[in-house]
Amino acid sequence: MKLGVQILPGGGDGIRIVQAGARVCKLVDDFGLAAQIRRDHPACLVIGRIVEDAECDPVNDYQRGISPETSAAWFIERQTDKYRLNPDIEVWEGPNETGLSHGAAGDPEVVNRMTWYASFEIWRLVLLESLGLRGVVGNFSTGTPDLALWPHFKPALESAVAHSGYLGLHEYMGAKPGFGVGDNPLRYRNVPEIVASGVKVLITEFGFDRVQGPPGYVTGAWRDLADQWIAHGDTTDPERYCADAYIWYGEELRKDPYVVGACIFSSGNAGNDIWKRHDIVGSKIPDYLIEYGQNLPPMEDNMAALTDALTKLKSETPM
Repeated sequence: MKLGVQILPGGGDGIRIVQAGARVCKLVDDFGLAAQIRRDHPACLVIGRIVEDAECDPVNDYQRGISPETSAAWFIERQTDKYRLNPDIEVWEGPNETGLSHGAAGDPEVVNRMTWYASFEIWRLVLLESLGLRGVVGNFSTGTPDLALWPHFKPALESAVAHSGYLGLHEYMGAKPGFGVGDNPLRYRNVPEIVASGVKVLITEFGFDRVQGPPGYVTGAWRDLADQWIAHGDTTDPERYCADAYIWYGEELRKDPYVVGACIFSSGNAGNDIWKRHDIVGSKIPDYLIEYGQNLPPMEDNMAALTDALTKLKSETPM
């Protein structure tokens, strides 16, 4: 199934979703499950993310006039030891939700930042490849970047294809399943550069969060919404309702052959009070997702069929 999970420290229960047939899984800071997943579930792509302090965001290097090549080299140098200590992870994310992607395309400074970031990601892919690794570029926060900025990031997408990498995106819903389609969930469908480049997409974070929602709701994580769903008459079982929202998204992803899968945020919380509101551990949500995964028909693994589908999409997409 295209629904996977992001496993944070303390979220080992997420392995059950992998066992149900998830095509993607993301490990953050604690990579102890990587060997087991690769051994027992080789069809599941394991992504690694190393958490860094905010001052390590390359937006700070950009503001100091550092070249993207140098910034990317510093980034890889900081993380190389963990790469070597965790050989069962071959695909690594870069900066998480960088400030370089924020702002409107009408601002020349914003365009310069995005162009700089594309070059940063290209160099990071090259350096990862020199270590025998692959990368996930982008990892933009939900609703970003401005759609008109994507042409300036397209060289990074093309480099990801050349270096067997991926594009990573975060997509969240606001209070109701499917609300805000195109603005937050399934926003990738509004980016012609994705299909035109041929890059494979990973939704590296997905769930409910504080994005625009319907009137009468205060948006937030699924645990923040549970009482509201009951009060509005949406459901008497918030955990089932949340799982069904995730399943709706997973079914949409199945329509797009260039999307590998999505990582639900999250299993585990690493002791972070904000992340605890997203944590599915201790709920019935994993059980509902496992039931869904076990009853899905097999995924199409034929690469020729995937190539044909991408070719057709490219022919229908304006350049």
